[in-house]
Amino acid sequence: MTPISDEKPITARQLIQNLSVLAEAKPSLKKKILHELQTADVSFYKDSMRPLVENDIREAIQQISAL
Repeated sequence: MTPISDEKPITARQLIQNLSVLAEAKPSLKKKILHELQTADVSFYKDSMRPLVENDIREAIQQISAL
């Protein structure tokens, strides 16, 4: 399990929402971060949290791709 799919959705969301900052500071990690976001398994989150995490992932991918 990667931190992107941490068992606590709040922790995962905080990380995901800040990955663009990391990708901007460390461009060499951009491809790895995008890969991890694109392959993250969030199916185990409750129905109430899964859409929020999925939306965070989509936004992070867009932000990082634009860098």
